[in-house]
Amino acid sequence: GSGIIIYLDNTDSYFPDLEQDILYLFLECNGEIIKKYKNMLDFPKGAVDPGEYSLDCAIRETKEEIGFSVNDYKLLENSLNEYYKMECGRGLIMYLAQINKDCVGNAKLTINPKTRILEHSGYFWAPYQEEFKNLPRYLQKSLNWAHNILTNV
Repeated sequence: GSGIIIYLDNTDSYFPDLEQDILYLFLECNGEIIKKYKNMLDFPKGAVDPGEYSLDCAIRETKEEIGFSVNDYKLLENSLNEYYKMECGRGLIMYLAQINKDCVGNAKLTINPKTRILEHSGYFWAPYQEEFKNLPRYLQKSLNWAHNILTNV
């Protein structure tokens, strides 16, 4: 599977009550659908369709799960002009992207077009923490990776 860690540059206080310069988008899993995911946090991600490239999957899942189109954010590239990506176990590849400030309001939870299930019950922007209580370890690993890139640029 693949997905995208989306961050917001908050240096100009887009969210004035959150004083940190970097905020990350977290999805709240819908525990009503799958009980074991109750209170768990997530990033936009999902399974790669047959014949689909990893990046295309990440872009599609981000649109399906939170409503952001590829024009709403900028995928970050390294010095070789390659998109940053991390293989964080379980066959999952995560990319890193910055949301365009004028697109933050485009966030919208949507029903999965294949399963007809609302996979996430909410979302929020929050600063980095070394250990999010309800973020699975493999996703915490990818968050640590993203934060390391953003704070060491």
